[in-house]
Amino acid sequence: MNQRVGLDDGVCVKDNHILAGSIAEVVRRIRAADAELPIEVESRTLDDVDAALEVGVATVLVAAGPIDVVREAVRRSRGRAKIEVSGSVTLDRMTELAGTGAEHVSIAALTQVTAPVELTFELARAAG
Repeated sequence: MNQRVGLDDGVCVKDNHILAGSIAEVVRRIRAADAELPIEVESRTLDDVDAALEVGVATVLVAAGPIDVVREAVRRSRGRAKIEVSGSVTLDRMTELAGTGAEHVSIAALTQVTAPVELTFELARAAG
């Protein structure tokens, strides 16, 4: 089941958006613009998971990396936010990732018919 219907039904804060400030600051800015919009924050570390949970986001996006990190993110989030596992998830890992207790697992393999290419557009603050 897809948890989102369209691109306008929530905000997904990716890691490069956090360059605009801390997770708390980015979430504060979003809520100032629309306090009702569900917010999902991409985490790079368990510290990011904790920061997202502290500000009460709806969902924390966790990379499909080491299974013990995914399980720990799920444990920390219980009752506070949903966990979505994402990032090059393959069908052969689906059972393992689903067993962590995460509410959502994004499987790019279902929509990609060509070999994926990882592209990143990073912004940095100007000096001075």
